[in-house]
Amino acid sequence: MKDLLNNFHIKFLPGLLFLLTFARPILPQAIANEERNYNYLNTLLIELQQEYDSLLVHYENETRLINEAKANNSDETESLLAKAVVTSNRLEQIQSEILHTNEKIEASRKQLYALYSTQIDSLRMLENIDSLDGSSERLNFNILSLIQKRFSVTAQTKVLSYFPEELLKINLMEPTDSSEVKIYSDYLTSAIAEIDSQIINTNNQIEKLEEMQNLQSKVDQFISDIEFENASDRLFTQSGSYPLTGPEGNKARNDYGQTNMDIASNSLRLHNQLSLFSSNIAQGDLNTMDAIDFESFTQQDYYNLLVELNSRLTNYKEALQNILNKNE
Repeated sequence: MKDLLNNFHIKFLPGLLFLLTFARPILPQAIANEERNYNYLNTLLIELQQEYDSLLVHYENETRLINEAKANNSDETESLLAKAVVTSNRLEQIQSEILHTNEKIEASRKQLYALYSTQIDSLRMLENIDSLDGSSERLNFNILSLIQKRFSVTAQTKVLSYFPEELLKINLMEPTDSSEVKIYSDYLTSAIAEIDSQIINTNNQIEKLEEMQNLQSKVDQFISDIEFENASDRLFTQSGSYPLTGPEGNKARNDYGQTNMDIASNSLRLHNQLSLFSSNIAQGDLNTMDAIDFESFTQQDYYNLLVELNSRLTNYKEALQNILNKNE
């Protein structure tokens, strides 16, 4: 197999290196541009949400003043109403802008995910090239950095669109009307499809984390070797990607809370929705949002959470499927 790869490299290496040489400046620039766009949109969304929240408090105060003016038959009622209409219109406008910005963020997220994936694939084309073996550690470092970035823009876990406990109360043997039975059956089928989608998403995140952890171990080993030779500061500190030295180095590399709080929070909310379906796997204090210190939440913590979440989703799906099967 290796001879086959080497023959392939001999035949196609010049063309491959030509493509990578001339394409490399283009793709990183596209990534940088999209990252700026993504960050700008997220900052804009925060500003719009803050403006909306502030204006909503102002609108509620205006509404209170209007009610007081009406109760006292005040002459100011009409002018207060006019001001409230202006505020209401602005609130609707901001809501529309928030919706539009969220749509742009989602489009940018997908674009970044695709760009990161393309760059990762292009670097992995170099992994089996013997002539580049001397740079394999640096290659792993760059791939790991890109995989971590890609993971930060992965599709977020969503909470269930219904109350899980309520569906467990359905008894398809109770209704006497066949149309009512069909409605309940369709609802259960739809719920199971939603669970399947969540399981696929969770498995995908688990695979990505395992991939990151595998590469991280390779990078850690390389760093340990370099540190042993007292050369790590010269080789890596200038890259500025993340801190790699010192007693806190490993925690800093694995820190999850700083950039991925939203992803972890959503997964934890879904995890808590399915509290009845615990697999009894010891996960520490994962049962309440308050128990999680996201400042020190690591990739391993999140991996454990996803494994438990996947188990709960599977158990819940089986419970719904059993209810559905009783009608067959």
